[in-house]
Amino acid sequence: MEPSREIVASNRVATGLVALLALLAPGPSRAEEVSILLSDGDLVRGEILAVDDESIRLIPTGATEAVSIPVDRIDPVHVYSLREPLVGDDVSARLRLADWCIAHDLPSLAAREYRRIAELDPSALGLVREGLAAADESAAEALYQEAAELGSCGEREAERQALERLLATHASSRTALLARAELALLDRAADRRAERARRAEERRQAEIRRRAGLLDEYLGREAARAAAIRDEAAASAKFARGHRLLLDSVDAFETLIPYANELAKYDPARADGWRAKIRSDLVDVYNMLTVVELERQNSRQAQHWISQTLLLDPDNERAKELRDINVTYGIEEDPYRMPIGELTRRVVRGSVSAEMVRAFVNRTGPDGLRFLQSLGVPQR
Repeated sequence: MEPSREIVASNRVATGLVALLALLAPGPSRAEEVSILLSDGDLVRGEILAVDDESIRLIPTGATEAVSIPVDRIDPVHVYSLREPLVGDDVSARLRLADWCIAHDLPSLAAREYRRIAELDPSALGLVREGLAAADESAAEALYQEAAELGSCGEREAERQALERLLATHASSRTALLARAELALLDRAADRRAERARRAEERRQAEIRRRAGLLDEYLGREAARAAAIRDEAAASAKFARGHRLLLDSVDAFETLIPYANELAKYDPARADGWRAKIRSDLVDVYNMLTVVELERQNSRQAQHWISQTLLLDPDNERAKELRDINVTYGIEEDPYRMPIGELTRRVVRGSVSAEMVRAFVNRTGPDGLRFLQSLGVPQR
């Protein structure tokens, strides 16, 4: 199982904390009591006698016999903090300590030792250069491993940053060649992802255009059908048929609204144009229905269509005129008080009740009666 990014980060933080505390603490002398935290959680206190590559020899507090603790039971940074003060100015011992640091993935501490060796013995510069190169390579390998672990967790950007940090700090190492190759692979992978994203976006845009085109085509076809119904109603000589066709036209236009709203998901500008057109067409039909209802002397229904019109177009002048007519000459008005011109117009259209006919005859006399007879309006 690959380690998670959280575990990798946690281990790095823990190791760094131990290193900081160990390096800041004063080193032990041979007679100084120290505390050693083992990897299993046990704590050992005692006086250090010796530290080498394999073990730490000490006398535990309260004991008289010395014991040896394998260094693999102790954090390597802690081992270094215990071992380094005992080395002194012995160049050979410091070389062994530097090699031990490299073997235990402590390249920065190894480099520290090599620089100290150069101070102690300038004739060892050749060994120092080799050692510093080895420390540099070890540090680069550590960063490369960190990048690999991040990559295995899917953290591509963090992996890239680790590799770039490797190149910035260890550009001359052999591992830098691997880092450059890995970065090139990451770049190519990123390019492929970008290309896939671009193609996916092109497909998405093409699908948007396709759906917008289908909706626009449907709206155009159905709007034409609704307008044809409205025009047929306006041309109808039969009152009842005209009224029914106008209601059908309203249904046809209102059915288009959800499709215009759906079009807004794909082409907002075109959807706004269709909404404006549907609104305008509905206003025209609502006004026509208002006139019909006024002719049918149905003031309440006329007011309904007036309200619908003003809801869509609050400034519509025709709706305001019809509203005034409805208030002044509505069905509640006495037909004997209605203006004779309005009453005559309704009689001609045939949209009058028996009471309207009687009022017309009463108000126009024999001439009105003959007029009704010429129109074929029955006397009721």
